[in-house]
Amino acid sequence: MIPLRYVDAELDERQAVILRAVVEEHVSTSRPVASGSVARRSALGLSSATIRNEFSILEELHLIEQPHTSAGRVPSDRGYRVYVDDLMSLQAPGEAMRLQVQGGLAEPQGALRELLSKACRMLSDLSGYTALVMIPTLKRDTMRHLQIGSVDTDSLLVLFVTISGRTEHRLHRLADHQLTPQRLAALNRFLNDRLRGLSLRDIKALDAAAVLGEEFADPFAEQVLDLVRDTIPDDDSQEVLIEGVICLLAEPEFRSAAVARPVLEAVQESATAADLLSTLLESDRCQVVIGGEHRVEPMRQCSFVGARYEGPGAVAGALGVLGPRRMRYSETVPVVETLAEKLSGSVVHG
Repeated sequence: MIPLRYVDAELDERQAVILRAVVEEHVSTSRPVASGSVARRSALGLSSATIRNEFSILEELHLIEQPHTSAGRVPSDRGYRVYVDDLMSLQAPGEAMRLQVQGGLAEPQGALRELLSKACRMLSDLSGYTALVMIPTLKRDTMRHLQIGSVDTDSLLVLFVTISGRTEHRLHRLADHQLTPQRLAALNRFLNDRLRGLSLRDIKALDAAAVLGEEFADPFAEQVLDLVRDTIPDDDSQEVLIEGVICLLAEPEFRSAAVARPVLEAVQESATAADLLSTLLESDRCQVVIGGEHRVEPMRQCSFVGARYEGPGAVAGALGVLGPRRMRYSETVPVVETLAEKLSGSVVHG
């Protein structure tokens, strides 16, 4: 018996086999599933009439639905959830796919954005769905190296490199700063020691006196620390890369413009995409969001499979794919997990 998490009931083995058959045939064909088809597909040796009786029980449990009086059955959101959580068998990626992922993300990489763009295209190609990849916000990144240099008597250049490889720099005016090259070099070493490994968000919030202590307790050192914090951009908006939007339009569910347009508009809305991916940052497991579980109304026509990828220090991002509720979950979950795992290694070591 399989206990159901959403109702006070259980599925026996026969009902579980029938539900699994309905889900997998509907995923494959996009059409309602008839009792006769399940009778032929399953190894239960049951008549169509017996399966129709079981259909009635599954309908009462809100696991399948009948879209039209004369039609077969389709899974409900709850039916898909039971399938994903308890019934599906994951299909491990083949060796060819693993080699493609390994080769595609193992080449020498340039900027972080270039690597993530490549991963996003690969995720869409391998899954056949619309892919989304979150670029970690700068303030979630951590300081790797800081360089402060005197350009002239009233200008300082502040440059820092984050642990993910991003760089930021700004030329600041600091009139009559009275910092000798030796004093500036000492302050530079001191701030590197104190700030290295801290998130840029935490650096923004630091108390100057607590950081500088007695060794650099002077107004000019405090001004330099303020300049370092001013070099960190205030804009912390979340950017999401999207590839394969056309994949949604290839699905039968989205061939109607009236259905497809709100979904496409929601996908292209950066706040919606960022919100969808941000929920993954606190979880170390692949997550599946099905239909009505989405918070944004147009997205309830879709399912989403996503996972977090890790970076050095406090850097983290997320990736996932968006498709119809009738998604190939057993194939898609391993693809997302494989890309997230490989991307984590590439971000750390690339």
